Amino acid sequence: MRIAMFGGSFNPIHRGHIQTALAVKEKYALDRVLVMVANDPPHKEIADGVSAAHRLEMTKIALSGLEDLVACDLELRRPGKSYTVDTLGELRELYPEAELYCMVGGDMLRTLDTWHSAEELFRRAKFIAIGRPDTGDSEAAAERFRREYGANISISGITGPDISSTMVRKAVENGESIAEYVTDGVEEYIYRHGFYLADEVNAIRKRLQGDLGPKRYAHTMGVVRMAAELSSRYGADCRKAQLAALLHDCAKFDRETQKNLAREYGLDISDMPMPIVHGPLGAKRAKREFGIEDEEIINAIACHTVCRTNMGVLDKVVYLSDKIEHGRSYEGVEHIRREAERGLDHGMIACIEHGLRHLGEKGEQAHPDTLTVLEELKNK
Repeated sequence: MRIAMFGGSFNPIHRGHIQTALAVKEKYALDRVLVMVANDPPHKEIADGVSAAHRLEMTKIALSGLEDLVACDLELRRPGKSYTVDTLGELRELYPEAELYCMVGGDMLRTLDTWHSAEELFRRAKFIAIGRPDTGDSEAAAERFRREYGANISISGITGPDISSTMVRKAVENGESIAEYVTDGVEEYIYRHGFYLADEVNAIRKRLQGDLGPKRYAHTMGVVRMAAELSSRYGADCRKAQLAALLHDCAKFDRETQKNLAREYGLDISDMPMPIVHGPLGAKRAKREFGIEDEEIINAIACHTVCRTNMGVLDKVVYLSDKIEHGRSYEGVEHIRREAERGLDHGMIACIEHGLRHLGEKGEQAHPDTLTVLEELKNK
């Protein structure tokens, strides 16, 4: 039996990790790859304070359905610093008859002699060097370790796609889409828990989590995720879209609370139907209580319930993200999503028309501004 250990922080695990593990498994005829989530690696700190439990859960989600790629918590169950030599020792006890391999990046391979108990490390496993395109040639280091330690090292030549966990974290911070970097399940988990957001954005998220009920909060983070996808695709300012999406429902309270807030902000909502109040009221609250001064963000929040003429790309991104975020499951949403993939205005038209049909079925009329915008989009 051939078993490989593939260790790392996996903060978060991404498609590059998975593709590399699968390629190594096939090339070396491995029976199993244990994706070993690090607890407290001695060579670096865990970025953004994401706990080992969360990193393990994301790894389990990412590997779901992949035969013989297994998320492993062996190092998490061991107190103190986690050294690879100790992990390999435990694996030897668990799999006494197995041929053990250890997968390491080409950059890490060159420093293996500085790892804890390096000589014993080379005795306990064979090493397979993998590397991203930036790791360079590792053959010289491998030859030195073969000569000095009798190490068994293979240079796999497997590089995988040019993705790093740092890229994923930075993209989330910047409000950019991570859909091409991580699996759907991992992306949903990241947004649900608010990982990797900029500090000031995360402070708003935490406050909203206290203001909104669990269902409304989950929807809000779904809108943040969808806004990242649409703004990246259609050229809206990603950071502005992230904030507008995060705050779009910040005033979605009961009618009495909304009346009190409107009175405090000097906003007349007496003629506004309940379903649209939280748009303009939310714009006021975003400015007054969350310190948002950017008029584009304010406007996008204000018009996400009722469209306004001459809507900009940011307005449309927030409006559509609210209606088609991944948690939505109403009849017709898939059609709107498909139209949104064709183009932003295609998505807007499909969304507004769906809303008009829904209002008609209830015997209600659409806001005049919404009808005007629909006409503008069709003419355009």
